[in-house]
Amino acid sequence: MRKRSAKILATVGPASASPDMLALLHSAGVDAFRLNFSHGEHETHACTLKAIRAIEEKTGEAIAIVADLQGPKIRVGQFKGGEISLKYGQNIRISAGEKSEANDYIALPHAELIAALSAGDILKFDDGKMMVTVVEKKGPDLLARVDIGGPLRDKKGVNVI
Repeated sequence: MRKRSAKILATVGPASASPDMLALLHSAGVDAFRLNFSHGEHETHACTLKAIRAIEEKTGEAIAIVADLQGPKIRVGQFKGGEISLKYGQNIRISAGEKSEANDYIALPHAELIAALSAGDILKFDDGKMMVTVVEKKGPDLLARVDIGGPLRDKKGVNVI
């Protein structure tokens, strides 16, 4: 049993998820492992859990597992070149899809969200760094005005205000 006042928590990611790396981290002092369920596949997390429990069984030491259960975020799709630049006052189109080829178009792989939005609704992107206001709903698309601009990259989060 480790005798210290503080505990060490390590977030498991692609570089640290292998059974050998988890064992090395534990032997270096990690007391608990955090699994971020906002990323990764359930099968991958299940394998990580099994590997941690195997280390626990081998060492005879209890290892805590912390599950970050925020869940998947609503995210924008992908852009040609990996990003677009949103400029203050610019009019943009938002519609259901996975990829955008234009600089004034945001693909949103959540048709149900687009269906629920209407004029006056506000969307924030990338943890609030950029903001647009829906001006008009035009068929399956939304027309929006950029209120706070900046570079919007692939797969950044979307929040509705």
